[in-house]
Amino acid sequence: MAQIEVTIRLLTLGQLLLLALICLRAWNRGLITRLAFLLSLGVGSYLILSSPDIPVGPDTLVFPVILFFADVAPYLIWAFALALFQDRQTIPLLFAAIFLGAGAIDWSITMFIGPQSAQPFHVVHRIVALVAIGHAVYVALKGLKDDLSEQRRRFRSIFTVLIAFQTTAVLTTELIFGFEGVARLLTLINVTAIFALTTGFNLSMLSLRDELFPEALSPKPQTDKLPPQDRHLQKQLDVFMSDGGYRRTGLTISALSEALDVPEHRLRKLINRHLGYRNFSSFLNKFRIEEAQQLLKDEAQAHIPILTIAMDLGYASIGPFNRAFKDLTGQTPSEFRQNGEASILEK
Repeated sequence: MAQIEVTIRLLTLGQLLLLALICLRAWNRGLITRLAFLLSLGVGSYLILSSPDIPVGPDTLVFPVILFFADVAPYLIWAFALALFQDRQTIPLLFAAIFLGAGAIDWSITMFIGPQSAQPFHVVHRIVALVAIGHAVYVALKGLKDDLSEQRRRFRSIFTVLIAFQTTAVLTTELIFGFEGVARLLTLINVTAIFALTTGFNLSMLSLRDELFPEALSPKPQTDKLPPQDRHLQKQLDVFMSDGGYRRTGLTISALSEALDVPEHRLRKLINRHLGYRNFSSFLNKFRIEEAQQLLKDEAQAHIPILTIAMDLGYASIGPFNRAFKDLTGQTPSEFRQNGEASILEK
């Protein structure tokens, strides 16, 4: 059994090395690629460190580096999920500081105080890691319906969740059985699962590289390549939006497909591949924020509260409106209105 386990570990490490090399070659394609590179180092370090048969002890030169990447591997999964599945390829700095801080503290105590004294901190570290993985699952599932890319939706709903469950199982097992007393059979099952997930991830990289690691946050519009049936659909969509359909509160891609009487997958493909939007909310925000700018500039509308404007444009609350407005304009609605008033006074 030990020989089988070592063989699977080595095969997995080989795949992770391939993934790291692919990501290095595509390093300039953005945050997602860089996080995938770091994640491959994290998973690889965990496979080395958790093996009783691979001789990398505390006295070896590479041990501190391997220990660090193994400690932060769950947080790299979290960061990768947020960068891949959110509109903005950014990571919340506060959460990143908390999560990476937990990993760094666990690493420091293990290195400078000793593994035995660090056991209570290992428990805290695993609990924080479980919180991070839970948040990654939440992010993946929250935006599932809003995601316009069919390939990324499948990746989001199946592969990432499987990774999260695998990581959760590992962390939970370590909390229950300790960090060095896990039975060989459970270790073999764990390593086999990681091998399967790594294989699936690499296959996804090959077939969905442009979807998972885009050159830009949004795909380039391809309006000149529209087939005739999609040109008709785009005209329908343009009419719906010009008539103010985007103001409907709670409008979803499913509701829009019903309103236009077209299959949802065709509408997703049109907005994603041909119009250049990753998520349906980004598509809606373009129309809503453009009108909001006009309303906030209008002197006749100066007495209308910003909340009222947001609600009239289809937002259920002020928070999403403020975030969308700042993402697209670089200012909050209040700042935008004040700046508009200032420019009028200067004239």
